[in-house]
Amino acid sequence: MQRLFYYPGYTNHLGFAKSGNDFVVRSSDGRDAGSINMPFLIFPSRVNEGSTEKIEFRANQGFTDAGGGGASEIIGALFGTTTGVAESATPFYVYAISNPDEDNLVIFLSRQKDVNQSPVTADIGDTNDPTNAITIDAFFAVSSITEADYAEQPCVMIGSIEMSKDTSDDWTVSALTAEHGVNRYPKIATGGGGGAWEFISSAEASASSSIAFTDLSSDYIKYMVAIDGLDTPNTGTNLNMRTSSNNGSSYDSGSSDYAWDGDSVDSEITIAESLGGAAGVGSSFNVYIGNPSETKWTYIYPVGAFYGGVSPPNVGVRKSTTAVNAILFFMSSSTLTSGTFKLYGLNPS
Repeated sequence: MQRLFYYPGYTNHLGFAKSGNDFVVRSSDGRDAGSINMPFLIFPSRVNEGSTEKIEFRANQGFTDAGGGGASEIIGALFGTTTGVAESATPFYVYAISNPDEDNLVIFLSRQKDVNQSPVTADIGDTNDPTNAITIDAFFAVSSITEADYAEQPCVMIGSIEMSKDTSDDWTVSALTAEHGVNRYPKIATGGGGGAWEFISSAEASASSSIAFTDLSSDYIKYMVAIDGLDTPNTGTNLNMRTSSNNGSSYDSGSSDYAWDGDSVDSEITIAESLGGAAGVGSSFNVYIGNPSETKWTYIYPVGAFYGGVSPPNVGVRKSTTAVNAILFFMSSSTLTSGTFKLYGLNPS
């Protein structure tokens, strides 16, 4: 049978609200988050490498903006803009990061889209010190935090808002529209401009031992492999993935090169476990590769539906700061009978 699973970044029962000059993240039904209404996210673990956790959002979080005419809790945060110069409605992206104990989430704002890891401490501001959020890469916590606890940690983008800035460097959250909110983002172009997914290449499996894509580069901030109609000849085989830093001349296969939900040290990432072998059922899913050209660990996370899988798709990580420029898909004990693999790249927004 076909199985659907929560995926990394899945958001449940979370909502945004703007009332007067207060922006609040709370339960989607309008009530306060708490023991009765407990939103949650499926989140990359910051404790167990390569694993995901269900982390609850235990209480409302938010901040006061300049909408009431007075100074706000975000005044002085520039986010890469010029001080003293007003800015019209500007997209901001809402992120969640787990606290060090992984029992609650903290909400952040950033002008950067599709980020997988928070910035360094110096680029994180909060409601006590918004002036730390100076650069375009900055994160701003909508509550008071210890910034170092949230620096260079896995983060999940959960929605978007718009804000405008006045000449006092004070920000006002715009009224929420159909294009903004939890899991809502401003419309982007479907062809070549900034912020668009661009088709790069495709490969067709036909009793193939593997499928590879090379020449990944810094031209794109994220890659996606759309896999459709994947059939395998045998029941109970795993779909695995490896990365390369020499453009596919070899693929990293050391015994501790990777971590994923089922194993903190492994020679590959198991994307999906125990796939079915029935002909014509065709699993369909996307595999995202987060900013592989950066000198940081490369995170891998699949989203979609798998035939016969006995567990959710697995988030994984290449445990190296060396840039990744090629990826390889293969089965654990059989071939890729059929299926289409299409590689897309996300332009910088």
